[in-house]
Amino acid sequence: GGCSSTRAPGDAVQADVGGMGYANAGYWESRFQETDGLFDWYATYQELAGVFEEFCPTAEAPEVLMVGCGNSALSSEMHTAGYRRIVNIDIAASAVEKMAVQFADLGLEWRVMDATRMEFADAMFDVAVDKGTVDAMMHGAAADAEAVAALSAEVWRTLRPGGRFVLISHNASRQAILDDGVERRFGGGARWEVLELRRCKLSGQATLINILRCKLGGRPLAEAF
Repeated sequence: GGCSSTRAPGDAVQADVGGMGYANAGYWESRFQETDGLFDWYATYQELAGVFEEFCPTAEAPEVLMVGCGNSALSSEMHTAGYRRIVNIDIAASAVEKMAVQFADLGLEWRVMDATRMEFADAMFDVAVDKGTVDAMMHGAAADAEAVAALSAEVWRTLRPGGRFVLISHNASRQAILDDGVERRFGGGARWEVLELRRCKLSGQATLINILRCKLGGRPLAEAF
């Protein structure tokens, strides 16, 4: 796994870690309808704190966009660490509704939105964070590079000049697709400037899931319990 950064209007910090995503948006809506509680792919704020503190410190009071928030605790953990202005989006209404209720006292914003067609004005955020959305779009037979390219262009558009895109991903082909998205949309040789690629430690939860997947040999995780 690893972490890096990109700059175009903004920079992107990417975390490269092992994991698994799912490309079907309908899958996530069903999953979040049927599932309560929190779940974090790859890593938590504890593992990622060094990246955030270096590239987007709380002292700058950044406005943060959380892309594909799902039922991750990351936004609440970032709030505890001092990030107060966080807008969370996800295509699954069931996830957004549950998270808005669970963290109603934090003053965060939760919106149902397609990350490939965001409803925000240009240059609204200082930092964008994606932990697993790109990988979900690129997973399996339904892998959708066009969706990733569109997401990349939308993140670029909504970041302010000098903004950071913190990307936690294990997909080896991500950078070319991210660059292709912004170049096709904005032209002029536009591309992300990678500030740093950093290997990230997996959370205990993610490590356990990886071990179980290896031992199950492709069988459903439910068979482990």
